[in-house]
Amino acid sequence: SRASTLESVCFLCCVFVCALVCFCVSTAMSSCASTWRCVCSFSSDSSEGQQPFPRNGQCGVLSSKTGGLVVGFGFMLDFLAPNYFADLFNFNPETGEWTALWSGEEPCPRVEATLVEHQGDLYLQGGYNQLLGNLTYQQDLWRFNVEERTWTKVADELDAGAFSRIGLQIISDGASLWGFGGYAAIGDGSIYFDDIFRFDFGANRWEQVHPA
Repeated sequence: SRASTLESVCFLCCVFVCALVCFCVSTAMSSCASTWRCVCSFSSDSSEGQQPFPRNGQCGVLSSKTGGLVVGFGFMLDFLAPNYFADLFNFNPETGEWTALWSGEEPCPRVEATLVEHQGDLYLQGGYNQLLGNLTYQQDLWRFNVEERTWTKVADELDAGAFSRIGLQIISDGASLWGFGGYAAIGDGSIYFDDIFRFDFGANRWEQVHPA
């Protein structure tokens, strides 16, 4: 009858819609699953000192000199006590291998520092540590020569009168370094900044170009 035919058509349409939905969901999940993949994980069997320990608050940047991802600094909890790192490692995406670039005492260990590449060198700014129970904001700027694997201190602080802070976002335009924002803990709260700084390489100092 016409009614039974209509019911059959409706049933087939429902089956088609359900199949289409299942296909779309499956495709979306497959797409999401293929977006990220683990290319390297920590292994206790790796060459000693050639692979970074698991950590948090690290900094990193892609380096044109190494052709890889350079990461370092940060901290991890070791028996409920923070263990701060002062090191740099390079990850080669083609071989999947780590190489230790540097480990030392200066720049000092720190968390949430900023690392940026400028004209082939790497620049480290800011961060904080809490060694011996004292919270210290680091406002210094350091240059890392990738080929020689050496650090040089470039500046001790931001522009005179600027609040000490962490989280200053730094970029390079090829000629200068530019910094924006950041925050600092004040009492039980935090203060957030929207000022802009430019690093003058001729004078080796930061200058505030837009006040908070």
